[in-house]
Amino acid sequence: MTVPDSTVSASPIARLGAALGLDRAALAHALRLWLAAWLAFGMAALLHIPNPYWAAMPIWVVAQPSRGLLFERGVFRVIGTLVGAALGTLILALDGGPWMAFALLGVVVAASATAVHTLRGIQAYGAMLTGMTAAVVVLPSVLDPTVTLAIAFSRVECTLIGVVVVTVVTGLFTPPARRGAFYRRVRALCGDAVDCVARAVGGAADADADAAERRVLAEIGAVDAAARLVAAGSPQGYRRLRYVDGLIAGALATLAAARALGDRRRRGETPPAGLLPALTTIAERLRAEQRPAAPTPPGLPSQALPGLGASAGLAAPASNPAVDGVAVDGAFGHPAAASLATTADPLLRRLGDALDQLAAAEDALFAAADEADARAFGPRTARIEPHRDWAQGRRGGLLAGGATFVAAGAAFVSGLPAGELVALGVCIFSMVLGSLPDPKRVAPLMLAGVIAGVCIATGYRFLIQPALATTLALLLSISPFLLFGALARASRRFALPAIDANMCFLLASQAGMPAAAAPQILAGSGALVIAAAVVCAVFLLLPSRARHDADAIARALGRDLQRLLGNGRWTGFGDWHPRAARQVLRLTLHLARSGENASASAAVTGDAGAAIDPNSAGAMLGALNLGHAIVGLRELAAQADLDPVARQQAARALSELRLLASEPAAVVTRLGALAESYRLTAATPVLLDAAHSLSACAALIAPLTASKAVQPST
Repeated sequence: MTVPDSTVSASPIARLGAALGLDRAALAHALRLWLAAWLAFGMAALLHIPNPYWAAMPIWVVAQPSRGLLFERGVFRVIGTLVGAALGTLILALDGGPWMAFALLGVVVAASATAVHTLRGIQAYGAMLTGMTAAVVVLPSVLDPTVTLAIAFSRVECTLIGVVVVTVVTGLFTPPARRGAFYRRVRALCGDAVDCVARAVGGAADADADAAERRVLAEIGAVDAAARLVAAGSPQGYRRLRYVDGLIAGALATLAAARALGDRRRRGETPPAGLLPALTTIAERLRAEQRPAAPTPPGLPSQALPGLGASAGLAAPASNPAVDGVAVDGAFGHPAAASLATTADPLLRRLGDALDQLAAAEDALFAAADEADARAFGPRTARIEPHRDWAQGRRGGLLAGGATFVAAGAAFVSGLPAGELVALGVCIFSMVLGSLPDPKRVAPLMLAGVIAGVCIATGYRFLIQPALATTLALLLSISPFLLFGALARASRRFALPAIDANMCFLLASQAGMPAAAAPQILAGSGALVIAAAVVCAVFLLLPSRARHDADAIARALGRDLQRLLGNGRWTGFGDWHPRAARQVLRLTLHLARSGENASASAAVTGDAGAAIDPNSAGAMLGALNLGHAIVGLRELAAQADLDPVARQQAARALSELRLLASEPAAVVTRLGALAESYRLTAATPVLLDAAHSLSACAALIAPLTASKAVQPST
């Protein structure tokens, strides 16, 4: 039997919609965008505000897929616009001459572009609007004698009108963020992290375990990047962010423990009996579509993985089980201690802490709204340092601020009427591209959108604008162009270039302004194209910095480990872990952008003779595990009641590790020899963990030695 092809049986209209990236929902969204843009433009025109086309410009960027994100983006656009207008007015009020105004504007733009990379979520959008609005106020007033400060402020008024209109028109139809689905996604991610531990304990193939770790690590980075966007516009969402961060940090700690347990299995150590089924049960619970209620009756001990607690939802039997014929007192598969949290093995204790955190953070995340702020959980791994990409921020700031100053100065020296529009375009385009994680990919699309918008606007000015005599005619003339732009913006295929096409159409069309002569029209249109072409060319010619940024983060990880060893102000886990977790997440993103992500890398197997791949998940998790091992060695060296031989062994290991960046291969060899000399001390397992972790991450934290093969200890 032949199955009919849906693409063949679909109507011509449906096939056209599919080709254009438009379905019923997209068409409805396009109609709302068109209505908002037309109403905003009409309000500004009826109020006789100069440059009414500015009122329609916010429509294309403020509209968002979720209501909270829409409202918050509108709020920060208003805040950024007002702050930028105030700074622009202050620059003009100083009256230090054109060059002083250009220099101060460059500083404001640079600071705004830098803040884009050091703020999270929608706050970064507000920072970008600050620099853009300052340029809108300063450049026309200084470069064009016919433009007064009142006209510059009219553009600010139009922006505020556009924000209010798009919020009202589209907000009523925009759905709220699917925070529940996002929280379930985070739970499932934590289940995948626990499953990685189960794979390591169960003896999964190294390639399979490494592939699972890479996938989970990439998903952790994606969830972390999306968390604040999902919370936007919701006080409850922001309050629960701490628990999302706790789950992310716990998942990362669990993933690192999986790598360390896998290393132990590869060197012949046997995990505690009963650990594997407990981990499998916990992973299945976290990945369940519906969160099961905790069934543990009051007064009964939890048979969860020791240390996980009743909040894990794993009930205990009335009597203690027997594992391999040995009775265990509530310590699931660990006869020597009542829980992993109290075991003498630092790695198992760390795993217990991480699982405790997952349980507590998950319990708090899904708590009732009035209980969400009252929950707390372990501080050791609950925090991740806030995102601050200062390296990219400095580059973006210097580029946008410098480009704005140079373009403004060139426009002033040339005296060309279109120079103001070139300078403004350079400022806006450089800030937009500089804010993106992958400007090389977006630059061609931006240029195509600018050219399309300018070409359509030029036709409008030549063929339609001279015939307009009334406000009604103006509104009717602009309506089909706004509708076409709304359809393109709502299209899944053309949405990205449509933003620039719509913005540049409005700028170049000068809709609502008197008709102009052909030279003036061509000069204005050419100015926008030149500005976009120059900025896009610069970004395309600049070398990619993703690999460089990844190397810088790797070096920072190495420096942080040195501080943890006592060569700096850091003394403990709480100083190091939040920063290290953030560095690993940033490193994952930069490697993905550079096209050298671990998915294309060989697994780090730990076998003798294996070269270390600095891009693998094992290298990044190895850096985390090395930090844990250093903390464990410091704790052992400081225990006065510990066997003196073990304390001496820990102290010697710490001394050797201070050379981890300069001669990692030799350090690994000496650590292996030190472990071989004292096999039965309390420090030996931690020392071996340090050696294997350094083997995994040596090429990552010591880039100068990356070409050398580092041999893991045996």
